[in-house]
Amino acid sequence: MDFDKLVNICKDLFNHDVLIVISFFAVIIISYLLSFVFARIFVRITSNITKKTDIKKSKQYRAFKLLIRFLGIYVAIYMLSIPVNISIIVYKIFKCLLILIIANTVSSMFSVDSKIFNFITARTQIKANKALVRFIGKIINTFIYIIATFIVITELGYNLNGIIAGVGVGSAVLALAAQDIFKSIFGSIVILIDRPFIIGDYIETDEYKGTVEDITFRSTRIRTLDNSIAIIQNSKMAEASILNWNKLNGTRRVKINLGITLNTDPKKMMHFMYNLKKELESHDCIKENSVEVHFDEIKSDCYNILIYLYVKASNYVEFLNNQDSVNFKVISIVKKEKIDLAYPTQTIVLDKE
Repeated sequence: MDFDKLVNICKDLFNHDVLIVISFFAVIIISYLLSFVFARIFVRITSNITKKTDIKKSKQYRAFKLLIRFLGIYVAIYMLSIPVNISIIVYKIFKCLLILIIANTVSSMFSVDSKIFNFITARTQIKANKALVRFIGKIINTFIYIIATFIVITELGYNLNGIIAGVGVGSAVLALAAQDIFKSIFGSIVILIDRPFIIGDYIETDEYKGTVEDITFRSTRIRTLDNSIAIIQNSKMAEASILNWNKLNGTRRVKINLGITLNTDPKKMMHFMYNLKKELESHDCIKENSVEVHFDEIKSDCYNILIYLYVKASNYVEFLNNQDSVNFKVISIVKKEKIDLAYPTQTIVLDKE
């Protein structure tokens, strides 16, 4: 197709005016180029991001860039002399899309790194609780999109009163269906306010052990020891017994039951218990004055010695390492003192007739 035919087609499409054609494409190109500049300025005003690489990756940058480009397309189409019946449909579609894009831009202003959101959290003294900050951010964003959706529905000509009435009729059904969701949301609020754990903590419940990776409206994500993800409803987490290994206060209890054979001489056993306590007390990873060694019980197959102590531990991994060290120390003392450990035995008596 030659250039003259292309020009003639454009003339027919744009009401035989070449100037409109040029203006149409010029507005789109200019808005595309200006979107980079205005988006960068917008990010610098609304967020704490300063690095160029981080600016381009930010939600505010992408959202505002899309808004500028879409406005350019909207203005360019507005300049066209298209039939009235088509223009009404086109403008309504573009207006609805523009509302959603503006909602996306406003939502980006309430991201964790935005100045507005940081100002709100600083004034309400919740900035230190990162999980709660993220949770509040998600709630704000959800309300923004809900409002935008209602505006779009209104623009499309639907009566909101009828929709609200319909929701009222089915509210009982919706309430029953969403019961678990509301329980989880309430559980999320309890977790974020009470703070039994935060993102990054290593926790242990009745069923799971692992590191908390995320706390959402509905659930808590835990990275388990086998590197899998456990997703637990917050309603269950709020009711569960939780052991937080990141809140050990510097120490953690170790309990060892040591079974010694029944033919061990009592004096030798007392000497062993004395040396065991003395050497454990001098061990670096054990808390000072926390070692207890006692003749706990006489069993049918052994004498049971209870070793009770506290090891230094600021996290779960350090606790495991120090527990290993204590166990190896106990074994070395047993070998040194030539103490025989008892093993489960069973005696079978055969009756000969």
